[in-house]
Amino acid sequence: MRVLFLDIDGVLNSKQSFIYTNREWCKKNKPFLKGDKIHKLEFCPIACSNLNYILESIPDLKIVISSGWRIGRELKHLKRILKTYGKIYYTDKVIDKTPFISSDNRGEEIAEWLKGHPEVKKFGILDDTPSNMGELLPFLFKTDFNIGLTLPMAKDIIDYFTFEY
Repeated sequence: MRVLFLDIDGVLNSKQSFIYTNREWCKKNKPFLKGDKIHKLEFCPIACSNLNYILESIPDLKIVISSGWRIGRELKHLKRILKTYGKIYYTDKVIDKTPFISSDNRGEEIAEWLKGHPEVKKFGILDDTPSNMGELLPFLFKTDFNIGLTLPMAKDIIDYFTFEY
């Protein structure tokens, strides 16, 4: 089995998509007042299209959610968020989420998930933060929080998963 661990913030949404979404929201609603919560449930359509491209190109690739969005949400809710706000068409490939160990140790959470799944032959991590990845750092495809998942990175991920040694 091949698995891609997926973060959301900084991958499927980004600083630029937050700004765009909030400008659009303000056109339709009253402007934000100081202290108002940022409306960020709209994902970047380009980044999401790039994820769809990866999933189309690698038919057997599975997704495990490693994002903080997984905390307190059931898998079916995460799939609905991806489908509704991200227009991710392949939510059937989302098979699980990593366990919560601590808010700043995603690498340990991914390692823990992998320990319980010896059937995984190849994996990658799609995230904007290398925080505490430890020995998993070589498997990280690091996005830029400002722009999210780009087409060149999507192609790198496809190459990584399809290239056989």
